[in-house]
Amino acid sequence: MPTRLKKPCAYPLCPELAAPGERYCSKHRTARRQEDREYKRRRADKEEQAFYTSERWRRLRKWKLMQNPLCEECGALAQIVDHIKPIKEGGDPMLIDNLQSLCIACHNRKHMGGRGKSSEADG
Repeated sequence: MPTRLKKPCAYPLCPELAAPGERYCSKHRTARRQEDREYKRRRADKEEQAFYTSERWRRLRKWKLMQNPLCEECGALAQIVDHIKPIKEGGDPMLIDNLQSLCIACHNRKHMGGRGKSSEADG
C-alpha cells in the first residue's frame, strides 16, 4: 500500500512539512487551534456587544431600573441590570424574571467571586 507524502505547511511562510493528512506542521497546528479559539471568542464578544447596545435591551434595562431602582442584594442605588441565569448558560436575555437590579459592588461581587467572570450585565 503506498504511503502518503508529506506536503508543505499551509501556515504562511512556514518551510516545514505537514504530516500526511494534516494541513499544518506540528508547530503551527497548535498555533492554528489557538487562533481559532481566539477568533470564536472575539466573535462571541461582538455578538454580546451588539445585544447590549440594541435599542430593545436599552428599553428593557431602563424599564427594569425604573421598576426596581434599588439593588436587590443590598438596597443601595442600582446601576446595573444583571441576568440571573447568564445568557451563555441558556438564560433568556429578555425575560423579566431573569433580570435583577444590582449596584456595582454587588454585581462585581457576583461575577468575580467564584461564579466566573461572566459579563452578562449592562452598566
